[in-house]
Amino acid sequence: MPPAFGQLWHKIARHKNREVEEIMAAQNEFDIDLASVLRVLARVWWIIVVLAAVGAIAAAGSTFVQHKTYSAQSSVYLGQPTDANGNAIAGITSNPKAATQI
Repeated sequence: MPPAFGQLWHKIARHKNREVEEIMAAQNEFDIDLASVLRVLARVWWIIVVLAAVGAIAAAGSTFVQHKTYSAQSSVYLGQPTDANGNAIAGITSNPKAATQI
């Protein structure tokens, strides 16, 4: 192998190594560990508490200020059952045989 080719190959290899090192350094910048996240949260805990309180107060205020959108009533009548035509259906009191069938 001629010396010029060897020197060129060495420069290319060194350049590639530098690129790989730069890529690895960039990846290390994006690594996040749990300890660093917890340290940041410990420093700004009061901001989290204040924002949660503001959100709770805003939600409560919004709930009390809004108008009712609907209301409903229901009533249940537990009496003599009827069929679709309004005729009384035989029950336990009017038909003793129904007690054994129910």
